Amino acid sequence: MANTTERIGVSYCSLIAAKTEWMFREQPIDDIGIDAHMERTDTDGKVQQLLALQIKSGESYFKENKGDYVVFRDIDDRQYNYWTTNTLPCIVVLYNPKDDMCIWQKLSVDTIQKTCGGTGKGYYVNVPTDQVFLDDISNKLLLTYTNLPEHITNYNFLLSQKKFMQIIQEGGQVKLHSNE
Repeated sequence: MANTTERIGVSYCSLIAAKTEWMFREQPIDDIGIDAHMERTDTDGKVQQLLALQIKSGESYFKENKGDYVVFRDIDDRQYNYWTTNTLPCIVVLYNPKDDMCIWQKLSVDTIQKTCGGTGKGYYVNVPTDQVFLDDISNKLLLTYTNLPEHITNYNFLLSQKKFMQIIQEGGQVKLHSNE
């Protein structure tokens, strides 16, 4: 039964991804904590985002509902290290087949907390109940996530401006227009 519930959750996430123009690739092999990858490209095929998903399906994941958030527990050291050091941004997706509630949270050192006020052995993450998987607000937010170190992000930004720098270096002008 648990496997059926898991399959329903992965299938539901795949369906939502397809409806919102994300490519969904299930990871069908044994894993530490990544069930699928999702990718979003622009109309030219340029990658906008690539994410790793840990999908948890079933009513039991919603038993600790605090109103504004659901507590996702039982994260061990291995998963914590895997998610927080992964080169891809990782998110947990909780799916309740009873009412099709599907919510998510980024898995990072900022969102994952140690149990017992920091003295426990395991970890947990609060998953906001209003953070609906792949709705318009979430789509925009997910496109901003990165796990790249700041110096790589800065380097990539400079690379994107290289053409403008070359124009200026050759004595040309770059004009910027802005609409507010």
